[in-house]
Amino acid sequence: MKMNYYSDLFNTELAWIPRYVPYRLPKVQERWFPGVLIFPAIIKTNTAFGDIPVTTSYKDINLPDFNLDNSETGIRISKYVGGWDISLSYFRGFDVMPLMDASTDITVQLKDPSLLHMR
Repeated sequence: MKMNYYSDLFNTELAWIPRYVPYRLPKVQERWFPGVLIFPAIIKTNTAFGDIPVTTSYKDINLPDFNLDNSETGIRISKYVGGWDISLSYFRGFDVMPLMDASTDITVQLKDPSLLHMR
């Protein structure tokens, strides 16, 4: 929600974002998912182990609770003075830089674990 107030003395711009919505890693089936994080479904070993299946899962980040304390607010007071646009801004919220966490779990299961004890 955004509100602007204009006066002869100064201009005020208020903004309120009721719920923090972070940048997120796209889902595997989405267009912008990074291909470097797509692992093969099997690993071919060409040994007695045979093909090793690989399972991947991608953990999404936890959102903060939906309450007033976790909302974001900002205010900007500005004035045009002698050819200069002067402003004072304040923002209370979460980091605006896109931080991506690519947490990935890979599970590799052997078809016959007893083969690990071969000599």
